[in-house]
Amino acid sequence: MGGTSTKLDERLARARSTGVLALQDLQLTKVPDQILELKMLRTLSLRYNRLSSLPPTLAQFQSLKNLHLEHNSIASLPDEFAQLKALEQLTLSDNRLPQVPRCILSMKKLKQINLSKNQITEVPVELLELPNLDVCDLSHNNIKTLPSTCSNIKAIEINLAHNKLKEIPACLHKSTRLKVLRCNDNNIGANGLPNEILADSQISLLVIQNNPISAVQLQSMPGYAVYSERYTATKRKGD
Repeated sequence: MGGTSTKLDERLARARSTGVLALQDLQLTKVPDQILELKMLRTLSLRYNRLSSLPPTLAQFQSLKNLHLEHNSIASLPDEFAQLKALEQLTLSDNRLPQVPRCILSMKKLKQINLSKNQITEVPVELLELPNLDVCDLSHNNIKTLPSTCSNIKAIEINLAHNKLKEIPACLHKSTRLKVLRCNDNNIGANGLPNEILADSQISLLVIQNNPISAVQLQSMPGYAVYSERYTATKRKGD
């Protein structure tokens, strides 16, 4: 206990000058009250602890841009977290979330969110429509379906690998920003991949291995040649 207390005091002292508080891997079961003294916190890391809940008082950090909570036992977030209006990066992977916390849908400046390795079954369309969202990781959950109306998606990359999806909604082809869609290791067959995704979208990387759709079936779809051109053009730019 003494060692943990000493580490905590040292990290709090450092955070007062840097605005960055790293409290990872301290076996914490509750968030220390002392951190509420840090008024201008920009980054807070509580990853690799034993937290099952978080206090609503953390919502007071109006300057917080990065919040790392992965590898805990968190099942929900306080509604008050909707007040974290400056948050740009939120990491909640490897927790016990049964659903996407509603407060996240109010985080309009969010650019990156990682909700992988939870127990999420549904994806609210509002999450994918957050105005500044670039990367959304929902891999390794229990998602069976996606919203059927999703024409205003802002994300550039969506990771849905290792879920229970049987189909990709055709509405995704309407997104002008979506470039990378990872759907490997699901239950998507040939009938679950709309031709519009291949022929009439901006997606230049579609990862769909380990699904009940063969490479022959994929390549025989009418839109595959168009998709292949996009993929090759993007790869050349990267090289």
